[in-house]
Amino acid sequence: GAAAFLRRGRPPVPLPAMLGLPWRSAAAPPPPPTTVYDFLRDASELRDQMIGVLLSLLLLGVLDILFCRRFRARWMALHTIANIVVVATTIFDVMNAADNPILSCVGKGQSDVPTNMIVALHLYHLLLFDCGFDDVLHHVIFVGLIGGLGVFFDVNFPVKNLIAFFMCGLPGGLDYLMLTLVKQELMSPLTEKAWNSRINVWIRSPGLLLCAFCVYQAARHGPADSACALHPGIAGAVALLCVGNGQYYMQRVTGNTYRKVQRFSS
Repeated sequence: GAAAFLRRGRPPVPLPAMLGLPWRSAAAPPPPPTTVYDFLRDASELRDQMIGVLLSLLLLGVLDILFCRRFRARWMALHTIANIVVVATTIFDVMNAADNPILSCVGKGQSDVPTNMIVALHLYHLLLFDCGFDDVLHHVIFVGLIGGLGVFFDVNFPVKNLIAFFMCGLPGGLDYLMLTLVKQELMSPLTEKAWNSRINVWIRSPGLLLCAFCVYQAARHGPADSACALHPGIAGAVALLCVGNGQYYMQRVTGNTYRKVQRFSS
């Protein structure tokens, strides 16, 4: 009978399964994602992301009104504060991803705050400041790519925050701080150019190369059900974006510095 059946170590087959109906034990884990659409956030998660972006916009507005309007470089001061938030909420993922690149595309990242803050920052600039064509293009790319991937898709992996740290966080924060000091006449423009070049050569560009390396390692050698391994084409595009962005701005900033600063050394 049933007792003998159980003693043999095989649990009885549930009735729905016996009838050929779809059935899954409540204790069974959900099936691993296989397509891009499997990473789409559900309605409640998407709502939380939208709330996060709106709260970030509200925080930026409060900081702008109470603090940044005192500066000649209002936007640059606000950008500096936003970058500090990004650095503070990505630093542990930077260490985790760099320590184990193969697993940098699985698990949960430290926070979704960096994505929300970056999207909110670029939206704030578009909505409340006069922007030229280059600014608009830059913001559309950032909001479109980072917003589209980070807000609508559940890709909060350590490597995502690693990219945020080097593409927008620490290097950008240092440069916008220096630009604020230049506008306040506390630093010379040539000194800012020289140090911005060093930041791009020694921090930003190598950091984005590290991001590309981590994405490659996760796609090539990481778990088979990770987002990077399941979608190597998208992972490759992200890696190329990191390399291209880092190298392009390093070349642009360094070339400009050599033309403007007579005595410059790295």
